[in-house]
Amino acid sequence: MMIDKEMKKPSLHRQCKLLSLCRSGLYYISRGETEENLAVMRRLDEQYLQTPFYGERRLLAMLRGEGYHINIKRLRRLMRIVRWRTIRIRRRKRFMLIW
Repeated sequence: MMIDKEMKKPSLHRQCKLLSLCRSGLYYISRGETEENLAVMRRLDEQYLQTPFYGERRLLAMLRGEGYHINIKRLRRLMRIVRWRTIRIRRRKRFMLIW
């Protein structure tokens, strides 16, 4: 890290200001993901290999059916983490020829 907490000069406040950082960010420690979230993400990975065209609603129903207590916002966040990209099945465009 570029900030040295042991240094007296420049002060910690000044070092953060020079780097355009918030001092509160220095003390933040990430908690990581819970075991249940990791299990859901593993399940999402497995499901993606089988059905990459599933959307949020279908995945939510599937996970709830398997006994996970999950809401749509949590599912979206976990989908972003595992980089789920739904493959859309596009319908064929129909057109009429008029003679």
